[in-house]
Amino acid sequence: MDAKVLKNVDSAMEFIGSLNVPGAYLAETLPFLARLPEILAPWKGLVKKRGIEDANLFGNLGMEVKERGDAGNPVPDCFVKSVIDVLYLA
Repeated sequence: MDAKVLKNVDSAMEFIGSLNVPGAYLAETLPFLARLPEILAPWKGLVKKRGIEDANLFGNLGMEVKERGDAGNPVPDCFVKSVIDVLYLA
């Protein structure tokens, strides 16, 4: 449980969960705030940055599953393997 990848996934999931808390961002209550530029709404930059980081994290994990399978190494049945099978065998 001390693996860096698990800590990164846990951090990503915590952040994603924090976005789903009702009222966490004032822009939910006052929708016009969502139209402000990033310089006036610094939370936008944080959300975009974390979105890119988390997409890279999960994308890299998915590619690792694909590379293992391509190399002939056994990959246990999982959601990512199912998605890869559909994408690359279709």
